[in-house]
Amino acid sequence: TPAPTSYRGATLFHGAIGQTYAFQNFQHAAHATSALNSQWFMNRLPDELVVGDAPNIRIHVAVEGGTCGSPAEIAFTPNAATFNYFRDGTWGGWQTLQDVELVSGTVDDMPTLIYAGANDKRGWIFSKTTAAGADVFASSFTFAGAWEGYGCNSAVANTGFEIATITWTDLS
Repeated sequence: TPAPTSYRGATLFHGAIGQTYAFQNFQHAAHATSALNSQWFMNRLPDELVVGDAPNIRIHVAVEGGTCGSPAEIAFTPNAATFNYFRDGTWGGWQTLQDVELVSGTVDDMPTLIYAGANDKRGWIFSKTTAAGADVFASSFTFAGAWEGYGCNSAVANTGFEIATITWTDLS
């Protein structure tokens, strides 16, 4: 009988989403905990991973609670820019999600893109399009403006009960 396969992985982000609850970002910190709730945190990918590992990494994004509706989860393979955003905090702007799939739940507007920060616009957004609006799956974004309030499975995220969890798994 073959031995069971074990994968490495960990949580990159766990916390309330929506602009009001955004805390730190991958651009400025390798680790951070929210001042509002010590159970909300973010961690970058480990330094020992290299961009060549990206094809073997799966990133999962799950949302639940508040206006999110029923729990839902997607997964994708990061491209080099997205990988570098989660490992080093390197700004990536809008990037296409690779091999995105629905893992569980219902997602009306399946995200095809991630916004990985740029210039003074810090944070991340998983969305179907680059237009601000109701097609955002999850976001933790500090820049006020058109994106304010969006961020939970196509619903406004503003109660503090909308929670996102981003995890990674190394499939190699």
